[in-house]
Amino acid sequence: MITRSYFFNQPVLTIIIVCILLCSPVHISASSLSGAVKGLKINQISNFNEIKTALSLLQTSHLETVKKDNPDLKLQQLILEKAGECVSKIVSLIQESKHLDKTKKEIAPKLFALNNNIISSILETTRQEVTHLQETKLDNIKDTTAFFTSTEWQQLQYIISLASYWLSWNSYYWCTLSPGEKDCSLKMLPEAVKGFSRSYIDFREESIITRSLFGRALCYKQMREYGKALRDINAVMKRITSNDKLYFRIKYEKILVNYLSGNFESAITQLNDFQKELTGIRLRLILMRESAN
Repeated sequence: MITRSYFFNQPVLTIIIVCILLCSPVHISASSLSGAVKGLKINQISNFNEIKTALSLLQTSHLETVKKDNPDLKLQQLILEKAGECVSKIVSLIQESKHLDKTKKEIAPKLFALNNNIISSILETTRQEVTHLQETKLDNIKDTTAFFTSTEWQQLQYIISLASYWLSWNSYYWCTLSPGEKDCSLKMLPEAVKGFSRSYIDFREESIITRSLFGRALCYKQMREYGKALRDINAVMKRITSNDKLYFRIKYEKILVNYLSGNFESAITQLNDFQKELTGIRLRLILMRESAN
């Protein structure tokens, strides 16, 4: 369960979450669901059990909101954003634990699976809502341009794109951090590629566009489609500067993909250039430190 310290100074939030997870769904209000989800501090979670509790809350909140005739789209979007944070936190917890015991090794894939179910369900129910709108409203609307630019339609499309993005990251890490998982190369990674392709096209935010390309490159690498991986890696490198958090990671991935594809000369040349660049950065940092003193 989420520890006492996690909700320290948040007693109202604690009560709401306990009610949602343990009490009758009939008495749960939309505002309670939204408040509980919004109050989740995923970055403060410190273990897998807390992540499981947070994901259970997200799942309950999603299932309750879709029971209504008019699902709360803002709440669905919020659940997706928190589910995305959970992907990052699960990965972080795995990386922080140098030696996972057998129990933790079994828990991590289950958390990815639970998150996968949540995001997939949101994606499916939103697609159903789009179909419903098309069948019930589109034929009776004279100005179709106004319909497709309406807030409701745009928000539904945004949720689909956001769900595709985070489902792809969840699938990628599920496969790479749980190597024994079935259907990774045959099903999950190809689906992740499709999701990243959609978010790359749909989003206007440069950071998501860039990270969609990066995620797709990582999937192609895992699928051993090295030519496609290099294409996306080069596209990412053209979009970022040396200040971007991806800058060094993308250079590392390019060296690795060239090596894996058998292009050893390019890999060695790039590795040497990379080492020179790192040496130059270290020297600049030393000079900055000395001048500050």
